[in-house]
Amino acid sequence: MQKKINLDELKYINLFNIFESVFGAEYIKKKSSKYGRYYKWNGEKFWVRYDYRTGKYFYTSLTNDSDKGTIIDFIQNNILQERNIGKVVQYLKQKNII
Repeated sequence: MQKKINLDELKYINLFNIFESVFGAEYIKKKSSKYGRYYKWNGEKFWVRYDYRTGKYFYTSLTNDSDKGTIIDFIQNNILQERNIGKVVQYLKQKNII
């Protein structure tokens, strides 16, 4: 029997590590700060931050105002180009993230 995935738990996945190791995004240290990290990926620019109050990670596209959220949103908007949580979970499993 497969373990049931708690979608809220996915929001605690370290997006800094995922952007760099899984997505291969370029970390731009000189534009980053203690509040978040600046990345270039696939011709786009992203700001990734960790919310110390909640322990969750969030991203914001700096080139598309409607592209923001958690790892779930990033995969749906930038990898799959469709809103399908089942496929997001499948992708995360294929990449050994969960």
